[in-house]
Amino acid sequence: MTIDVFRCYYEAECVFAGVLRKAALMTLTPDPEAGQIRYTAAAPLQAKIFWDKPLREAQFG
Repeated sequence: MTIDVFRCYYEAECVFAGVLRKAALMTLTPDPEAGQIRYTAAAPLQAKIFWDKPLREAQFG
């Protein structure tokens, strides 16, 4: 089971499936077996993320 310890949407500019998107989700997910925390954002989409413009409060879990 995977649990994100941090989730937050940020203002962004990217194209996904031919549609202009205005937000990107960033998550932090621990991997206890590897002793690491995985950082996931819109990097594969070549997104421009505005880290100083969160669209909602971060969720911690």
